[in-house]
Amino acid sequence: MFALIVACGGGDDGGLAVGDGGGVIVATVTRTAGETPAATLVATLPAGTTPEATETLEPGAPTAEASTSEPTPAPVATATTAPASNGDAALSGFVYPIPGGCLPQSDLLMPNAPREYRQGTHEGLDFYGVDNCTAIGLGRSVVAAQAGKIIRIDHGYVELTPQSLAGLRVDLTSAESLDGFRGRQIWIDHGNGVVTRYCHLNGVVGELQVNDVVAQGTTIGYVGESGTPGSVEAPGTEYHLHWEVRVGDSFLGAGLAPAQVRALYHTLFGQ
Repeated sequence: MFALIVACGGGDDGGLAVGDGGGVIVATVTRTAGETPAATLVATLPAGTTPEATETLEPGAPTAEASTSEPTPAPVATATTAPASNGDAALSGFVYPIPGGCLPQSDLLMPNAPREYRQGTHEGLDFYGVDNCTAIGLGRSVVAAQAGKIIRIDHGYVELTPQSLAGLRVDLTSAESLDGFRGRQIWIDHGNGVVTRYCHLNGVVGELQVNDVVAQGTTIGYVGESGTPGSVEAPGTEYHLHWEVRVGDSFLGAGLAPAQVRALYHTLFGQ
C-alpha cells in the first residue's frame, strides 16, 4: 500500500490525497508534404491488463535553472483539420513521455478520474516516482511522445508564490487558475486537432522555440513540481509529470469509464 499527494493542473489542480486505491473504427489520417506530422487513427481495442508497476526512489537529478522573466502567454491551440472524435477513435504510435514509463495502476492518476472537491475531472496522466515502471524525480528527462510542432514553451515561467497561489485558489474552475496549476508547460501540436501538454516542468530545453518541429523521443524538458501547491507549501514533495492528450476541445478519455480509458491509452502506446 502507498499514498501520495497529487497536485496537477488542467483537471487536477491541487492538493488531492490519493491512495492505491468495443471495437469501433473511425479513419486513418494522412498528411501532405510540409504539414505537421499527423497522428494515425485506428480501431479501439478491448481493455487490457494494467502494466505491472514498481515503487522506485527518485534519482538525484540536477535541477534546471529557473527563469525570472515574464511568463509566456498561454496560446489557444486550434486544429487545422477536422478533429478526431474523442472516444470513437483511438490514437496510436505514441511513446511514453518519460522513457521506460508505464500506465499507473491507480485509476485516480488516469484521465477522467473524478475531482469532486472542485466538481471537475482529471484530464491527463500523472507520472510519479511511485506507481510506475521507472524512477521519476526532479530533473528526469521528458520527451516528445510523438513528432509535432511546438505551439507553447514556457521559457519565461515565474514560480508560484504564496500570494499568487492564493489568487489561483479564488476560483479553482477558471481557465486562468487551471492553467496556473499546470505550471511550466510545453504544448506540441501533432495535427488533426491533437495536442499534447507536458506540465509541472522544472525546466525546458533552451534551444527549443515556438514553431520548432521536434521528432518523437526528443528531450524537451525536465520533471519538476511547478504550479503545484506543494511547490509553495512543501517544496520537494510533488515531483511528477502531468501529461495530457487534447483531442479538439476535449481530452482523450473524456466521459468514459476507467476500463475504456485504459483501453484507449494502451492503444495509444501500442500495448
